[in-house]
Amino acid sequence: MPIPTSKEPQKTAEELVYEAYLSSKLNLVERGTAKISGLDERIDFTNLMLLKIFVALSSTYENNTPQWAQELLTAINGLTTSLGGSPTSTNANSIITHRTKVNIPGQAIQLPNVPVPNGYSIAIKSPTDNTDYVYIGGTKSDAEDHNSAYILSPGEVISYQVANGNAIWVDVEIADECVNWTVEQR
Repeated sequence: MPIPTSKEPQKTAEELVYEAYLSSKLNLVERGTAKISGLDERIDFTNLMLLKIFVALSSTYENNTPQWAQELLTAINGLTTSLGGSPTSTNANSIITHRTKVNIPGQAIQLPNVPVPNGYSIAIKSPTDNTDYVYIGGTKSDAEDHNSAYILSPGEVISYQVANGNAIWVDVEIADECVNWTVEQR
């Protein structure tokens, strides 16, 4: 049995056949480009098709997508984004909605511990029945500092791409006013 001289993994017969097939289909320009860059753009198409197959398979799990599938999709989307592409997203399985009331002005309330899936946002609205401003901050002190907090007027909406709703704090001008918020879930 021959001793391998390279530390690179040996290609399977299927990989060699596929590589030969791709090479045989190169036109003159593609051959020159492949020699210069060492890349074959058709691999991007193959990766896109594999991703579509993976997304279709993972959607068969309905509301119980396995953790490994979520992690793989997140990794693929991260790689796609880092290479300058747009991540593939799947539809949300459900939504969470809630109303958070601030009883005492000047004492900001943290939104609850609610995960926000990668690529999704949490939307926050000051209801139209509020009579004054709502203040949004990334910390308790930021929300309570009305000179630096983000100000929402009644009826106004803002969304944030954060990992968890608890990254957001809310304060009010008038006692017992609130915010409505919603986030999609995978």
